[in-house]
Amino acid sequence: MSLKLCHNHLRLNIGNRMIKGGIAMKKGILTVFCLILAGVSGYIYMDHVYFYQPFAFEQDAVTHQEWNDYKEPIKMKYHNFEQSGEDQVIEQEEKIRQLLRALKQAESVNVNASQTRQQATGGLTLSSDGDLLLEVLFFSNHWELMDHQSEHYDLTPRLKEHLSPLSSS
Repeated sequence: MSLKLCHNHLRLNIGNRMIKGGIAMKKGILTVFCLILAGVSGYIYMDHVYFYQPFAFEQDAVTHQEWNDYKEPIKMKYHNFEQSGEDQVIEQEEKIRQLLRALKQAESVNVNASQTRQQATGGLTLSSDGDLLLEVLFFSNHWELMDHQSEHYDLTPRLKEHLSPLSSS
């Protein structure tokens, strides 16, 4: 395959076939190039500005805001209620993603409704650009979202594994 420019004509040789193209072919190639460049630039911009990409984002009980509300830098904070005043800020993107995945994978459980929020052992907040996006309370055997007043979720071994370094320090 070869591409040659001869007297304002573009010649493309593919095997034994030759394709001649003039200005229209040049404009077509330029248009395709510009569209690809715009797409790549848009992706790079979204990857640097937002925590989630619009096509990969799944809205659910944990991430109930719109995808574009999760702007970088995103910050998670663990509040240890058992050791008063012991808060840990999590700023590493991968650690935040792991904790969010562990929360999303927890299943709903039935718990004794007599437990009050004063019996919570810890909490987790997620904020972005000064906006509070998520508030979670942890209890001895489950967790719940503060803004939904609905379901209780299982405190899975995987979630406990992610929380143990935070609650022990």
